[in-house]
Formats: sequence, structure tokens, C-alpha cells
Amino acid sequence: MKLITKLIIPLIVLIVGIMAWETVKANLFPKKEIVSSHDIAIKIETLGKLELVKYKIKDVVEYEVIKRFLPNTKAVLMIAGEAVGCIDLQKIKQEDISEDGETITVILPQPELCYVKINHSESKVYDTKFAILEGATLLDKAYKEAEKQLEKTVLATSIMQETRQTATKILVPMLENFAKKKVVLKFKE
Repeated sequence: MKLITKLIIPLIVLIVGIMAWETVKANLFPKKEIVSSHDIAIKIETLGKLELVKYKIKDVVEYEVIKRFLPNTKAVLMIAGEAVGCIDLQKIKQEDISEDGETITVILPQPELCYVKINHSESKVYDTKFAILEGATLLDKAYKEAEKQLEKTVLATSIMQETRQTATKILVPMLENFAKKKVVLKFKE
């Protein structure tokens, strides 16, 4: 009986100890549980935009909110963005294509700015001041302001002219190869 008592008591202590450790471990080091739910909607659009020129842009943005009584909040960001010039080929109508002997003339729509966007994975926040309570809002507004400025800056460049030139460089040889005739590209006024 003494032998059984000597074996059972340590065994019970060991089992209780393991159970206690598991309980403590579960409370001190809880498992990370990730719950994710998705409700996806897909909308299909027909695109006919031929992207011809891409500008990659870097900008250092200092965004400051001036306050009357509290210290001004400020964020300094290095923005990486891109802008793309394109031509919407869906806008070409049958009457925009004419043939005169050995020459085909195609009147293309004016180039447009397809999109301007910030590449958040390449952008960095360098500094924020007094943004403890409104840090996320401050950064969101700074990014939106930066995107507006990128668009203004790009529109002031020669992106539309470069889009026209690139369209000619790419489309003329391709169309001449298909048509086996000289191709002239013009742009709508």
C-alpha cells in the first residue's frame, strides 16, 4: 500500500501540475485567433484604354494642421506614386477611319490621364508631431492631399504630348504591318 501511495501521490501532483500549467499558459500566452470574413462583389467592365506612358514620381510632403489653441499637428511623408497616360480606343468610331488609295488615316481620341495613384508600399512616414489623438486622420488627409498634388503636377508636364508620340511609335508600325498600307494617325481636336 505504501508503494501505491508513493506512486499515486506524485502522479496526481504531476497531473494537477500539468493542468495548472496549461491553464496558466493559456491565460498568460493566449493563442492569437484571427477571424476573417469576406463578402466580395465583382463588377466587370470592358476596358479599351491603351496605356502608353507611365511616370514614376517621388514627393516629400509636409502636411500641417494649424490650430488656434493646441499645438499644430504635422506629418512628413515621402510619397512614391505613378501616373499613366493613355488613349481610350473604345472612343474610335467607324467614321474615324478612312482610306485613300494606299493610305489609311485613323483619328484617335485625345490622350487622357488614366490614373494617378500613390504606391503605399513604397511610401514612408518620416515624422509626425503632436498627432497622438488624430494620427490616422492626419496621415489619411496628408495622403489625399499628396495624391491631388501629384495629379496637378503630372498634368503640368508633357505627359499628354509623350502619350501622343508613343501612340504613333507603337500603333503606326503595327497597323501598317496588318493593313500593308501607309497609316497616318491624327488626334481629334
